[in-house]
Amino acid sequence: MNAVSRRVLTEVEEFKQEEAGFDESYYYMLDSLQNFLCVQLLKYPSNLDCALYCAAAELEMLEDETEITKRLEEYGETYLFRLSEQEKARYYTDLAYYYNEYDAREQELRCLEAAESAGSEYPHTYYALGLHYYYKKEDYKRAEAYFKRAADMPSKYRYYYAYSYAVTLYDNEKYEEAKAVFEDLLAENAGRQQLIRAVAICEMKLGNKERALDFLERIQLGEDQYREYVDGVDVASIYCELGEYQKCLDALAFSQESRMVTYQRTEYFYSLLMAGKVETFDRVIQTVLSNLNNDIHRIEGMTITEEYTVAEKEGDLKDASYRLQKFEGMISAVQKKDYQYKNRNEALHPIEFCYLIDCLRH
Repeated sequence: MNAVSRRVLTEVEEFKQEEAGFDESYYYMLDSLQNFLCVQLLKYPSNLDCALYCAAAELEMLEDETEITKRLEEYGETYLFRLSEQEKARYYTDLAYYYNEYDAREQELRCLEAAESAGSEYPHTYYALGLHYYYKKEDYKRAEAYFKRAADMPSKYRYYYAYSYAVTLYDNEKYEEAKAVFEDLLAENAGRQQLIRAVAICEMKLGNKERALDFLERIQLGEDQYREYVDGVDVASIYCELGEYQKCLDALAFSQESRMVTYQRTEYFYSLLMAGKVETFDRVIQTVLSNLNNDIHRIEGMTITEEYTVAEKEGDLKDASYRLQKFEGMISAVQKKDYQYKNRNEALHPIEFCYLIDCLRH
């Protein structure tokens, strides 16, 4: 490492140690760091540390991602041939992150594949590939392979990589393997509510109702010590599929989204029926239908103005009519004798965490 890179890294590390929040002092320190990095980049335009950390500072200062990307592309066109294979992997992984910031999917993938081809030793690269194949390609098998690769590499962010790997195991119906990974993580992160919930879901899929209920009972709704929030809606659908209808209703009553539950959630109405709360079922349906029809009538009566156009009114009417039809369809379905509730809202998804190698926050 040369003297320029050492000085840049020293300044960056001091910034990371001093920043405590996104208040006025944070942006003062960030502005000072950005000025320093820009001066260094002007003096030493081929220095990779200057280029990547300057880009990261610009991103923190909310500069246009496309302009940041353009400058990094120009850097690569001029100096890529001078970089080692690991430096290329670092450069391409960071560049992919900026492409992802404005959803340039194919460019992001191209850069990540280039980093992989360079033999990247950064778990960020494989984690990013996992996210790409999971969310943008819906190729869960390839996502599983990449998340595993990231999780097997040493990193202080291994939790995010391993959790995401377990989710893909689950999506690929490898429930025992997924449960094992979640349980290992729970042993390292005692009391982490999202992990307890994940194990409960795996137990449910394996047909272990009592074990699933045992884990669900351990969940304390609300925010845990890891600043993760588990809401009533996050466990209600699991209770419903397990046939615990009153517990499903109790969980939904806790929910911070309780006002929207009656509009959106199948398990609410199905649990009311199965718990024998027919009067409540009928009363809530009439209330919801009245509200939805009132929305349509309200929109129909709105006057067209310069601020509220015909197209906007037609769009609002279409949306309101769709909500009514969707609700009526849901109620019709749950009232059929052969209806069987299937949990479609488990919300086990990979954690979307920052994969920028030269991030100023992580």
